[in-house]
Amino acid sequence: VGCGVGNSVFPIINSIKETDAFLFCCDFSPYAVQLVKAHPEYNESVCHAFVHDICEETACFPFPPQSLDVILAVFVLSAIHPDR
Repeated sequence: VGCGVGNSVFPIINSIKETDAFLFCCDFSPYAVQLVKAHPEYNESVCHAFVHDICEETACFPFPPQSLDVILAVFVLSAIHPDR
C-alpha cells in the first residue's frame, strides 16, 4: 500500500523471484504506479501494480478477500487526512 515509485517494491520482487510468492502493490497516484510499471525490474509474473485509494471502502481489489499474508504501508497512514 502506497508503493510510490517502488523503493520497497523492487527489493521485494528481487527476493521472491524464485518462489511462488506474488506481490500486489498499489498507490493513490497513477503517475507513481506508471513509474513502477516502467521500471526495468517490474515483472508481471511476480507483481501487479495498480492505482487504489485505500480510503475508498467500497472499492474492489484485484485479489480475493483474505488472501494476503503481509501488508506493508510505509508512510501511508500519516498521509491520510484524519477526516477520512
